[in-house]
Order: sequence, then C-alpha cells, then structure tokens
Amino acid sequence: MIMFRPPSRTDMAELAANMRAIDVLECRAMSGHSPLEALEYSVEGSSWSLAAEVDGEVMAIFGVAATDMLSGDGAPWLLGAQGIERCARLMLIYTRHYLRRMQEEYDMLANAVHVENKAAIRYLKWCGFEFGAHFTRNGETFAHFSWVRRDQARKAA
Repeated sequence: MIMFRPPSRTDMAELAANMRAIDVLECRAMSGHSPLEALEYSVEGSSWSLAAEVDGEVMAIFGVAATDMLSGDGAPWLLGAQGIERCARLMLIYTRHYLRRMQEEYDMLANAVHVENKAAIRYLKWCGFEFGAHFTRNGETFAHFSWVRRDQARKAA
C-alpha cells in the first residue's frame, strides 16, 4: 500500500540515511549538499512536497519549486530510497496524479538529472518530458529535461 503525505523531519532523516547512491551523487554534485541538507532545502523551497510511504517505509520525497513566478516555471524533483525499484509500479501509477497537478500549476517544468540515473530518465520520458543539452557540474554529467504546456508552446512559436 502506498500513502502520500507532507514530509516530516523524521521522514527526511529516514530517507537521507537510506537514499539511493545515484541520488546522493546528484545532491553532492548539483548543490554540494548532503542528502539531508538537500531534502531540507528542497522541501523548504517547494510550493508543495510529499513523502511516498510504502508499507511503512519512506520510499521517496518529491515536490515542485517555483523557479520564476512571472513566467510560471517550476522545477520538479524527487529523491528516492534504496529499494524504490521494488515498488516502481506503484510509484509510476500514483505519482502521475501529482505530475498532472504540477502541470496544472506551472506552464513549464524543468530540471536536470544525472545521465547515469537510468531509472529516473525512463520515468521522466514515460511522463512526457523531453531531454535537452548535457552539462557538467563538479565533474558529473547531467541532462536537462523539460515539459511545456501545449498552449504555451504555441504562444512561443
């Protein structure tokens, strides 16, 4: 069974102690933060965030942060626990609802993912994100990904 709720400090500490190695690498390379610092910073800076608990264990914390209030852009993010692949199907099915919520609130969603984070890249492609240029930060390679509301894409054209 999967349950979504606002993340607590305990949830953040639990996930930080059990975070996937690729997510730890992303935290350190992108911001220089430890897993706990990255979670605290992300939750605090988000419009909203949720903890995904599966059978009593926090498997992920995710959310969206406004990046530009004038343009209506947001940055979706998700940090996952070791073993999240055991509940990948549940996460795929149930997080789509929250992705739609993000898409209703923001005209564009964009962020970056480590190029070796294959599971996240597959998930993002499945969700309809498009991938752009690669860049290097602190010796690690990341790929930009984005989604633009269709009516906004027409306005820009």
